[in-house]
Amino acid sequence: MIPITYRLDSAAEKEYVDKVVSCMEHPETYSKKLESLLYSMGAIGWDILTRAKRFQFDYPKIYCLCQWIVMPYDEMEEIRKYLEGIIIEDLKSLNDSIREIDKSIKELTSYHDLKARRTKLYSKNPAVKKLFLEAVSYDSIYTAFKDFIKFYKEFPKDSHRVNHWIIEKTGLKVCPYCNIQYTYSRKTQATAQLDHFFPSSEYPIFALCFYNLIPSCPACNRIKSNATEKLASPYKKNAFKDLRITWDYKPSGAEDKYHETDSLTELEERIDIKIETLLKDENQNLDTMKITDAYQQHKDYASEIIKKIRTYTNPKAQKLICDIGASVGITPDEVERFYLGNYLNESDMKKRPLAKMTRDFYLEIARARGGGGSR
Repeated sequence: MIPITYRLDSAAEKEYVDKVVSCMEHPETYSKKLESLLYSMGAIGWDILTRAKRFQFDYPKIYCLCQWIVMPYDEMEEIRKYLEGIIIEDLKSLNDSIREIDKSIKELTSYHDLKARRTKLYSKNPAVKKLFLEAVSYDSIYTAFKDFIKFYKEFPKDSHRVNHWIIEKTGLKVCPYCNIQYTYSRKTQATAQLDHFFPSSEYPIFALCFYNLIPSCPACNRIKSNATEKLASPYKKNAFKDLRITWDYKPSGAEDKYHETDSLTELEERIDIKIETLLKDENQNLDTMKITDAYQQHKDYASEIIKKIRTYTNPKAQKLICDIGASVGITPDEVERFYLGNYLNESDMKKRPLAKMTRDFYLEIARARGGGGSR
């Protein structure tokens, strides 16, 4: 819904590395495992290993681990594709074998699914149970790095707690997935949860990677859970750039869809909030986390914003509003936030709930009225 624009600088990288390493008993072991995996991955692995050398002076025994946990999101996505290829081949082979035994058994959809099936009895079909228990090639990678999940959970719980630190660094005050709930910290206590964008149940290897930890509201984190669909990360390039929040009136065929004299209650009853994007992964976010459904709970706010914007984009009304603002010390740069109760600049979407909807509504109405709208 809103991108995370923050990126670690060299000083922040070192801070994060120190936080992670302080929780690990044998970081050298995992660094060597990562190094071995990267050697097997071809060009992308070699590139990561080459850049890992920048950590050799300060962290001579774990420089590979250091580079791994701060690697950019696009590299993490490439590695996920590599690992997914292994998983897909494993599942395809298993599904073919299962189909030969019992076509009624539901096909495996993810490695997390396979792990869950291994715990079931299948007492009436021991041949299928045996297939599920057989080792697959991805087992060795998963097993080698599953303790990353444990280390993640053991981050210190004092003032250096990692989710508090990440929230402070990113500057997020609202959930980037939905832009509905606040996620800021209360001193050293964080109201946000850290979502593993690539779920640790499938990819424990990313459990400690900075750009895989998304500060999110409890609702989005809980609903997303271990989803393995192709979702859109707030860290991806041009994240949510063309996603728009708009609305329609009911009935949709009405010729005169808006009446200046509509009360807020009437308008609230007539609107249907819509979220539009052409990108499949962003639509998957909306579906998986039920975000469009959540926005229907905010029609009261939406009706207020529509009314306010339509009033504000009337030149005579705008002058009156600006004059009132000026009389109480509101500067011209602040009057829109003062009147609308929210931010309109794209860079401020991370500061307040429903800022994205307010901005998108403003741009839509302003353009329809010939007022441009290039914010």
